[in-house]
Amino acid sequence: MDIVSYRGEGAGGGVSSALKAAFDNFGDCKSRWWFLQDNDLSYLNGDARVHSIFNLDNDLIQGHYRYCNEFIWPLMHDLPQFAVYKDVDRDFYRQFNRGISQIQLDSGIGGKDIFVHDHQFAILPSLLKNSQISIFWHIPWPKKVPHHYSEPISELVLGMLSCAKIGFHTKEYAQNFTQFVQDFFPEYRVDRDELVIKNQKTKKLTRLLVRPLGLDLKFWKAADASQNLSIELPDTPIVLSVDRADYTKGIMQRLELIDYFFCARPEYLGKLAFVQICQQTRPGLKAFDDYWKNCRDYASEIEERYAISNWKPLFWHTDSITQQELSCLYKRAQVMLVNPVRDGLNLTAKEYVASLDNNHKSGLLMLSSGAGVYDELGDQAVHVNPNSCKDAAEALDYSLKIPTLNRNNRINLMKQRLKTNSLEKWWHDFELTG
Repeated sequence: MDIVSYRGEGAGGGVSSALKAAFDNFGDCKSRWWFLQDNDLSYLNGDARVHSIFNLDNDLIQGHYRYCNEFIWPLMHDLPQFAVYKDVDRDFYRQFNRGISQIQLDSGIGGKDIFVHDHQFAILPSLLKNSQISIFWHIPWPKKVPHHYSEPISELVLGMLSCAKIGFHTKEYAQNFTQFVQDFFPEYRVDRDELVIKNQKTKKLTRLLVRPLGLDLKFWKAADASQNLSIELPDTPIVLSVDRADYTKGIMQRLELIDYFFCARPEYLGKLAFVQICQQTRPGLKAFDDYWKNCRDYASEIEERYAISNWKPLFWHTDSITQQELSCLYKRAQVMLVNPVRDGLNLTAKEYVASLDNNHKSGLLMLSSGAGVYDELGDQAVHVNPNSCKDAAEALDYSLKIPTLNRNNRINLMKQRLKTNSLEKWWHDFELTG
């Protein structure tokens, strides 16, 4: 089965690492993993070398990039106030998908089983003829699409319905998708209980799978805890967060929590610090650039307000770190704080749990219900409300005081959940036959 994804081997974030592990461990010698590297459409195959086969026009890439991130991204996260729609960028999105499909068909991809990953390629399945295709929608599907945006989103849906299987992280996302189909596609019959959609004209069936992305648990279990960290850390216990400066991730809400927490509970000054691994994302797009600047400015105000002698409240690291370093950092954290407003899954929550071994179990996960992973781990995490500083501060104070035995029991139960939803199982569920 070939993979088609926007980012490939070596790209930042847990998704690329998960796809790499799946490709290496479960793919066959004939499989290819297609992705964009710089401006080149490239692929990785059994010889472990990246083959660049076609250079795409930069204007095409940039227009596709804007449509994905300024329009599709906020709508899918139920944040339509950030959506910017432009006909020209929609046309770039179409051209991008058409161009990718033609290059791949010319390279012999037609007739194969294909696994397409995420919204950058939503209409691609309808363009790859004579292939069996699965698509995994890594981001949420919204509760509601504003009516004036229903037509461009319908175009994405028609592309997805060309697939034999469509995957979502949670049942809510799958049900939201079926509701959209019911509302706008009368020619399709939807079985919401069985999660099957049938084209009543062609009789084609599309099955929806609720399959949250699994982890390469062997890696996180084997990660070296003695790895030297390249970043500055406090001597105090730490509350850790790892994400990008994206308005969906709740970075500003987290900074408001930190500000409120030290103001309301000054007894923690000098005795606890927040560590944030957080890079700028999607530079050049106004909404993301403005968000990054506002967050950085607020962080500086917090440090100036609360820093004392050789202690500061927030250690914000803007450089990426290796997965080995990340595993060591996870083991060091007394609390992992994951507080998105809306997030498709959030692999860092899973990575944190997977990294805690018998010598490092006394951690605790604080988790917003806005994260898709809440469906898997939420009942053993401490719930954090990103929209209430007071509630979040109380939850953090409670988390810091939970006894070690209780913490370990929670982590053990979460680790069992991760084992039952392995990366291997996730991958094989999207394989197609005939």
